Amino acid sequence: MAEGADWRHGEAYEYVDQLDPAGLAWEFLRRNRKYQSDYERIPKHKRETVSEKLTRLWGLRFPRLPFRSAIDADVFFAPHFDPGILLLASPSRVLASDNPVLTLSNTASRKAPEGHYLHIEASNQRFPALCLGDHLPAGPVAAITLLDQFLEDRVEAIRRFAAALHNRQSAPDLRVNLYRRNNFRQMLRIIDARRSGATYQDIAEVVLNTEHVSATTWKTMPERDTVMRRFREGTRLVEGAYRGLLFRHRPLT
Repeated sequence: MAEGADWRHGEAYEYVDQLDPAGLAWEFLRRNRKYQSDYERIPKHKRETVSEKLTRLWGLRFPRLPFRSAIDADVFFAPHFDPGILLLASPSRVLASDNPVLTLSNTASRKAPEGHYLHIEASNQRFPALCLGDHLPAGPVAAITLLDQFLEDRVEAIRRFAAALHNRQSAPDLRVNLYRRNNFRQMLRIIDARRSGATYQDIAEVVLNTEHVSATTWKTMPERDTVMRRFREGTRLVEGAYRGLLFRHRPLT
């Protein structure tokens, strides 16, 4: 839910349909009470810089205000948490192309010890990236990958990015499909509703458009099970399972 929005208004959650897996992960993480408490303990003058503690505990490379939605928060997870983040570097002279397709010299970024975090727009898509090194290179860059247990997800991210750069039709990001995305939107809305004091029956009437019935009838309705299941699943994501949204393949062993 965007800051100041009401769970009763479904349009307040429509932005969830446009989020990448990192954005979805953030939506659940920012509702975690422990993360909110950890953020409040960070001195205000350090809230825009790298936090090694938050990276270790939550995967975030930079602290983000919990009440900011993913459309406003500019979220970056560390590469060992999010294999969908592109790793970029300056190619050697031997590998340099005569026809470079990507340069980053004028791109806004956030500085960390390992390099610069940024988002790259290509073919109406937005890709999170980490450009390794102390400075953004003035010339072309190359995409690289770690040969770790998340190799398959990393290679898929590079393929999607390459297709977008060359204006080819790229495969969708299959870490989150349309069916799951719809469920996630409902989970977030139901979590917010419960935290505002709404009953499961209140929620079903608004979110699932069920009729108002007696308490006895309500106990037998399938919508009751749906709302309660969405709340349980959403709570599990808030409490830490959001990390699984960043992966598609099982880690290699």
